[in-house]
Amino acid sequence: MAYKQIITLYEEEEPWFNLSNSVGRPGANRKDDVMLVQALFGFVAKRRGGDTSLLGIARNELPNVTGSLDGSTIWAIQRFQLRWVKFMQMIDSAMRPATYEGNVQIMGQRVAPITLLVSHARDVDPLHFTSTLLIDFPELRQFPALDLILTLK
Repeated sequence: MAYKQIITLYEEEEPWFNLSNSVGRPGANRKDDVMLVQALFGFVAKRRGGDTSLLGIARNELPNVTGSLDGSTIWAIQRFQLRWVKFMQMIDSAMRPATYEGNVQIMGQRVAPITLLVSHARDVDPLHFTSTLLIDFPELRQFPALDLILTLK
């Protein structure tokens, strides 16, 4: 199940979203994981006043938040990875769960695509993005692990 956790980002503890399974091709494409990815794309665009340049797609190419993997979601993932190819650990039309150990550094590092997408969401609402995402996309509230912070050991 997609979830919210605490990571150490640049020496500060931060709430952060992560996937439990891959979204895209190849991917398990669980409804909660797919819906989180779709909502993150929409959130970044909405909070930037409709500007989708960070996402690598046109505004009319944003995926709908349905929880079902479709062509627009795959397209958004592919274009996002290509837009940020220099920063991606892997380019393969999928978003995979990220592993966060120690102090996470994003700038100047190759990161999992989900890490960069969540980072963009954080950048558009630095203080409250994990709460604001659930306000903007209330359909995510059906997945309790996105509303509560999980401690992973």
